[in-house]
This record gives sequence, C-alpha cells and structure tokens, in this order.
Amino acid sequence: MSDCMAQRTQQHAFANPSLAPGCVVTDSKLRLNAKAAAAGRTLEAPRVTGDWSEGAMTGSDQPATSGTAATVSSGTGYREWNVTSQVRTSYENGVDRGFLIRDAGENADAEQQFDSREAGSDPPQLVLTFGAPDFEPPETTIDSRPTGETTSTSATFGFSSSESGSTFECSLDGAGFAACTSPRQYTGLGVGSHEIRVRATDASGNTDDSPASREWTVVPDTTAPETTIDSGPTGSTTNTGATFGFSSSEAGSTFECSLDQATFTSCTSPRQYTGLGVGSHEIRVRATDASGNIDETPAVRTWTVTLACSTVTVGGDRDSWVLQSAAANHFGLDSVLKVDSKSGSSNARALVRFNLPAVPAGCQVTGVKLRLYASSYKSGRTLQAFRLNGNWTETGVTWSNQPTTTGTAATAPSRSSAGYMEWTVTSQEVQSMYSGSNHGFLIRDATETAAATSRASTVEKGI
Repeated sequence: MSDCMAQRTQQHAFANPSLAPGCVVTDSKLRLNAKAAAAGRTLEAPRVTGDWSEGAMTGSDQPATSGTAATVSSGTGYREWNVTSQVRTSYENGVDRGFLIRDAGENADAEQQFDSREAGSDPPQLVLTFGAPDFEPPETTIDSRPTGETTSTSATFGFSSSESGSTFECSLDGAGFAACTSPRQYTGLGVGSHEIRVRATDASGNTDDSPASREWTVVPDTTAPETTIDSGPTGSTTNTGATFGFSSSEAGSTFECSLDQATFTSCTSPRQYTGLGVGSHEIRVRATDASGNIDETPAVRTWTVTLACSTVTVGGDRDSWVLQSAAANHFGLDSVLKVDSKSGSSNARALVRFNLPAVPAGCQVTGVKLRLYASSYKSGRTLQAFRLNGNWTETGVTWSNQPTTTGTAATAPSRSSAGYMEWTVTSQEVQSMYSGSNHGFLIRDATETAAATSRASTVEKGI
C-alpha cells in the first residue's frame, strides 16, 4: 500500500497532516461521541473560517463559517459527518480552523452533549483517507424519459452517475448547462422535437465530457376528450333541484353545461340546479382538453320533475235532508240522510257539503268522487248528485227553501246491499267550487214519486 492510501485519525486540534506528493484527500469524516442527545434532530458541521482559541472564544465572538454544512442525525455514541469537501477546501486554502457543530433548528430546547478532548476518552476525531488524484470522469446515464412521439407538453427525466456523490447539470434544446437533480421535470413544452443532455461531475471535479442525451417529439393533440355524467337524477322525481357530477377522459379538462337546450356555459363538477319546473329536463355536458379539443358528442341525461300530488279523502262539514210532505221542517240534526221516492208528495232529498282541501302548489284537481254510506237501500234505482247553487245550513234548510241546483247531475245505481255509493262529480264544476261557489251537493232519486227509500250516514253519525 502506498503512502497515498494510508488512513489517519486526527484528534484534539485536528492539525491536518501534510499531503504526500501526488496525493489528495479522498475521504474525510468528523467523529464526535454524543453523551446525551435529543431524538429527531439534525446536526450541522460547517467549516470555520475565522480564528478562535479554547480559552478566549465566547458566544458573542464565535468565528464565521463558510460553505455547505455536513449533516447527521442526532443520537448517542459516535456521530459521523462526511466533511470531505470541507477538508479539501482547507488544504486548498492552506488554512485549517476546524468545524462548528450546531443544531439545524436552534431555539427548540433540544440539548446535545459531546465528549471534548479534555474528557480523557472518546475524544473528537477526524478520519482522513488519502489516495491518488481521480482524473477519470464519471459516466452519465438517463434512466427514465419519454420516447418517440407524445402529446404531453410535460416531460420528466431520471438520471444517474457511475460514481456516487456526483452532481449533475442539464441542458434542454441546446441551452447552457445548469445544475439539476434527478428527477428533472420540464413543463409547457412546445410542439416539435426536443433534446435533453445531462452530464455528471464527480467528487473530484471530473465532468463527463460526453453527456447523456435523449430526443423526443411533442405532437399536436387532436383527439377530443370523452365526457361522462357520473351522478345525477334519472327517471322521475318530485325534487325541483338537481345536482350532477361529471368527468373527462383527459385530466386537466374544463367543462361546459347546457340545461334544456340553452347555450353552453362554463361549469364545474358538481353542477347544481334549483327551482326546476314540472316536466321533462335535459342536461348536456361537454369537456375541453388542455389542447383545446372539444367533445363534439356531449354527455346527455334526461329526467322528469313530477308533482308531489296525491289523493285526499275529507269528511263532510255539514249535511241534512228535507221532506216534501213536511216542507217547513229541517232534519239537520238527524243521524241519517233520507232519499225517498214516494207518491203523494212525500219525496225526500239529502244535502251534503265538504270543506275542500287546499290544492298543492302546481297540482290540479284531476278526479273527484262523492261517497255516501247506504245503510238501507232499494235496488234498481238511479240516484242523482247535483251541485248546489246557494248557501244553506243544517238547521235552516227545508224543502221549501232548499237551494237550486246547477249543471248536469252525476248518477249512480242504488245498491242491493249495505255499503258505500259513489258518484263521479269531477264534471260538477269543482273548479267553480274552489273559486268560492262551494255549496255542496243535493242527492235525489232520478225518478221521484216512485216507492224507493235510501238512507245514508250523516255527519252526526259519522260518515
């Protein structure tokens, strides 16, 4: 082994030994024994550039430092910093003033303690390795990159050196070399051919004089994206609001939406609509990619808003019956309603009225049925239901003052057994009843003066 390959350990003041002719420092490690340490800290060792002495240095006159600090994680036992570049600089300058040890993040209440040279054991050490000068440049390799043609205007390159500890410089499209690290990313590249060159410089300052290079081509993106509606209402719904989620086959796309054939306008996912009217609706969504290509076949979804309408059953709020043979009497408090067809002016008719419920917003009356429970019956008869044309009260209406009727009567056949009778009275101008002419209905035999009697439950009895 030649003198250049000897390894020496320097203690205490680290007085650097003289370099043998033709030798250089190939490796240097600073070692301090940690007696106590705070976990999770990073300790720095920059090169000192100012004079100092053990007996005179204070916190206010500590010497200046220079260059990039070597670092190591905190912990107990010997901590070791790679200070090869700092030691080489000291040899080149002919001045050796040692190192400053500090916490990378001071003012954090994280104390570290190291054995000094006065401790008598485990003193500070500087381990120097000498060797012949390195004049061999490293080999640079581009490990990952785009190839051939691509529509992407971004490119990422990974590269390495045949010698550990190398630094790198990159050049894009013939520009000057500039420091770079792996991976190196470029964005916003124009359409056309591109070339990257990468060269490594090893720890001895040797630079690869045959940089690694790669070529690729950015071609125009002429393919339109595909738009997909991912979520939103379908079929029928009573909800007058709708929220749609959508996406594109190409990342970075923007979107435009059109509701019910309106002009496309800019939108983002999710897109919400409110206050939609009853009926069919359609949303169209189209994506535009980063190259400006527009989806010419927008995604489409249709749905229908229906009303929350329903069937409601209400009870009568008043009822009575009147008797031709007792034309001045009222029977509004009876527990039955009589409909009689008799000879000798003894016909009977029933009157009933209902408080009409409010029609839900947007709904309309599509069907109305009048129902009375027949506790007695006479088969083979036809009973009519007329809309009344005037006011009346249970205890005031008589045969003599019964209100007139209007419109065409609804009819229903009489029952042959007990049960509900039902008249379809939708055509009895129910809308007129809702507009203020709600006086109820008159029930009578279609052919009076014939022997036929029916009885129905009343408000008092409970319909």
